[in-house]
Amino acid sequence: MDLGQFIHSEHQLIFIIISFLIAYTASITSIDSAKQIHLSNGLIKHAWILTGGAVLGIGIWSMHFVSMLSYPFSEQAYFDKAMSAYSVIIAVLSCVIGFYSITFMKHKLLALFLGGITIGTGTFGMHYIGMSAMKSV
Repeated sequence: MDLGQFIHSEHQLIFIIISFLIAYTASITSIDSAKQIHLSNGLIKHAWILTGGAVLGIGIWSMHFVSMLSYPFSEQAYFDKAMSAYSVIIAVLSCVIGFYSITFMKHKLLALFLGGITIGTGTFGMHYIGMSAMKSV
């Protein structure tokens, strides 16, 4: 195996730290939103679901985007704005749908499973759409 075929590089530490802080903050905030969902009713419950899903989705997207910025590319690149926007929409929608399924499904184990699958699939889609948004100059 020719090891020269692999790209060797290091990520910029400051972006990794920022990415971690974004992920940590989004996680803590969405967990707090989940607590509020449990304690509220009616429209307030829906507002917390939307807020929690949006915070988690934007947090996941931001963490990935900042992590991508930490990698020094050998050629100039830019991000297609429409594809980047589409990737964040996918992340937010999947998290909101995941929060809704966890909140309103009667069978809680199934709800957690489907909510996790929904959020995970959305993260998968967000990642690959976001990667396809990166274009070389």
